[in-house]
Amino acid sequence: MSAIRDVTEPKQPNKGAQDDCAINNAQFKELADLQFALDQHAIVAMTDVQGTISYVNDKFCAISQYSKDELIGQNHRILNSGQHSKEFFQQMYRTIAAGGVWHGEIKNRAKDGSLYWVDTTIVPFLGPSDRPRQYVAIRTDITERKAAEERIQSLAYYDDLTRLPNRTLLKDRLARALAGARRHQCKVALLFLDLDRFKDINDSLGHSVGDLLLQEVAERLKTRGREQDTVARLGGDEFLIMLTDVKDVPDAAVAAERLMDAMTAEFVVQGHSLSIGCSVGISIFPDHGADCDTLIKNADAAMYSAKESGRNNFCFFTEDMNAQAVERLTLESSLRLALAKEQLFLMYQPQVNIATGEITGVEALLRWQSPSLGLVPPSKFIIIAENSGLIVPIGEWVLRTACAQAQKWQDEGLPAVTVSVNVSAVQFRQEDFCALVRRVLNETGLAPKYLELELTESLLLANADLMLSVVRELKAMGLTLAIDDFGTGYSSFSYLRQFQVGRLKIDRSFIRDVAVNPDDAAITAAIISMAKSLRLKVIAEGVEDEAQMSFLRAHHCDEIQGYYFCKPLAVDKVADKLRGNVAEMQAGRKPAADNLAHKSQEVGISLMSIGLALLVSADPVTIQQFSLALRELSILPDACPDAASAALLLKRRKFDAVIVDLQLGGRSGHILDEASLSPSNRTAVTFGIEDNDAEVTSPFRKKSQFVFERPLSAESIHKTLKPAYGLILRERRRYFRYPVSIPVIIRSESMQQVSCNSVNISGGGMALSTQVPLLPGENVRVQFTLPDHTVPLFAESTICWSKTGQMGVRFVSISDARESELQVWLSQKLEETLPEGVAGQFRTAELCSKGRA
Repeated sequence: MSAIRDVTEPKQPNKGAQDDCAINNAQFKELADLQFALDQHAIVAMTDVQGTISYVNDKFCAISQYSKDELIGQNHRILNSGQHSKEFFQQMYRTIAAGGVWHGEIKNRAKDGSLYWVDTTIVPFLGPSDRPRQYVAIRTDITERKAAEERIQSLAYYDDLTRLPNRTLLKDRLARALAGARRHQCKVALLFLDLDRFKDINDSLGHSVGDLLLQEVAERLKTRGREQDTVARLGGDEFLIMLTDVKDVPDAAVAAERLMDAMTAEFVVQGHSLSIGCSVGISIFPDHGADCDTLIKNADAAMYSAKESGRNNFCFFTEDMNAQAVERLTLESSLRLALAKEQLFLMYQPQVNIATGEITGVEALLRWQSPSLGLVPPSKFIIIAENSGLIVPIGEWVLRTACAQAQKWQDEGLPAVTVSVNVSAVQFRQEDFCALVRRVLNETGLAPKYLELELTESLLLANADLMLSVVRELKAMGLTLAIDDFGTGYSSFSYLRQFQVGRLKIDRSFIRDVAVNPDDAAITAAIISMAKSLRLKVIAEGVEDEAQMSFLRAHHCDEIQGYYFCKPLAVDKVADKLRGNVAEMQAGRKPAADNLAHKSQEVGISLMSIGLALLVSADPVTIQQFSLALRELSILPDACPDAASAALLLKRRKFDAVIVDLQLGGRSGHILDEASLSPSNRTAVTFGIEDNDAEVTSPFRKKSQFVFERPLSAESIHKTLKPAYGLILRERRRYFRYPVSIPVIIRSESMQQVSCNSVNISGGGMALSTQVPLLPGENVRVQFTLPDHTVPLFAESTICWSKTGQMGVRFVSISDARESELQVWLSQKLEETLPEGVAGQFRTAELCSKGRA
């Protein structure tokens, strides 16, 4: 069938008018006959191009239950059932508006609300300009045929008793879910549920009661599942539940627990109060099978194992997963009581300006001290809190506690610092989250500018439009936003401006090896550079040693957070830390920017430790004991468990002390030999940690300058470290390099004098920035004047290395007076770089060293 074209044209009266009239009468009669024929066998309607009904026949009125008067002049949407998508009608109207004929099946709604199906053909009537001027819809009632098809499909794919999907439909959906899981590399869980002692009910009360009970069970199971999950009945009292997009294996255990809880409440069937339980077996794709039949079989086997374990229980197909799930449920059960029983508390870790050493903020870190489980790591309980919904009340408690504490510090006269609070995606998506933040700020009195919320990249991008509206409301309050763990998510820079974040936190996974891993170094440098171009602040978290600190300083990172400056502090220790920091700032710790007007532009250094120690032990307890003791003396430990790792570190880094556990046997001797032969570590102070078998370790003790005796304690470790402290400081000073840019003149025999600038200075030489190439091994004379000095210093030197734009010189000889002047100046600079408490220890050790001299 094609479109009907109107080919009639208006004619002027002439002598053939009567003939034309006769022709038109014949055409009209033919059309009337066609209409009569259609009306006898089809449902017919005509509309204009806007869909306004201009004609309906009796059959149309009969099926729609509307009269002609009720339909004429109404839009055809009066029949819309809401069963078809917007796209369905858009495609229809595109076809007929272009002059094409559309054919399809439509489900309409009658006047009484009942639904009916019609097979529909819509034919456009085209005007002289070949554009539709009206549409004719010819329909056939196919309601009974569609009902029959639905009955056939229901019998084929649905359980007749419960109306749940049957095994055939489940396997079809499971096959599609497995294909999607393979593409997206996620998990699918299959829960095989069997009612406990259902046979007793059938035998005692009859199958009719049993059938009604099964229908009630099916309804409960449907209400406890997610929309995307499938609940199916296999037959008898066996049900299968398919969980898609499973992120974590223990999540399946939580779902099983939820289903078992649904069965605990009594069922009332025909006046009978029935209590039943269920046993659940769980299999996971891809861990327990790659196809439908294998996963069903393994879930079935796990279900029988659950029944053998005492019924009303669940069991994973493997014992390892079973143990993991039990731990998860134990944690969740204990966590539900933790908030009410005041087992949760906050620690605060300072965030520090890398150039000045000033504390600019603290991050609130959630901790859980369980009476039965001990101190539970956040990595274990946060994900449980999020999956169970407990994160909402816990998150509100964290926000209120942190804000109240920040205001309390200000009330005590301490400097106002920002408190950073991590926000879970579950919290952020709560409808009243903004209202909660506003209420907490009002209740605690904290000014919004002192609150920073840390969000993740994935949270903001999950539903960008919705998140943007929430972010704008939060920003309107005056608080700041930071992106936590930056670099681990999408890292789409375009959204940073859109969401108006103020700061990026570089994830600790990049910082850990930033000084030794070129990839991590490149990523970190790129993040800092990008943030600077967007005028965003950057903070690096997880900074733990001097090498990381030096890299971040060189690349102009704004702030740091980590054990290198301060571990997380209990609330009663934060005030002392803030007061101490204020005292350091007032004592003359000036930012590097304060010196930019001076001719000699010194690069500010802060937060450095007195020394770096290599700690080698395979015993975690020993490592923990020494790490704490060394940090208390401002010596940073770099721990490793074996000789191979120690050898690599000795090649890569300069250590002021090397501590080796003699329990490593012969390998401990190899490590001490490596240290003594290492060009950069041969002067490091060496320690041995005694083994219980003194006879075996005696040869290795002789290779150590100092020996720690077992059993170890904080007191015994400090006792041995005390006499060695001065030596460690001397070693630290010997290799201390102070970054400073001052004019330097180099004179050599091969060319006239060269003017350049220093990069850093140590007691043994300096690094220089110059475009004039000099060859390694060449003898030169170096002239420079130390900052705040007037007398120039001359040093006979040797070029020890050279690369594009830079070279290094080693001092061979300096006059005694000038060498002493250089050493005093370097000692002062080393002390200035240390926190006040460390600097005090440094001065004490210096005096002791001079006294012994």
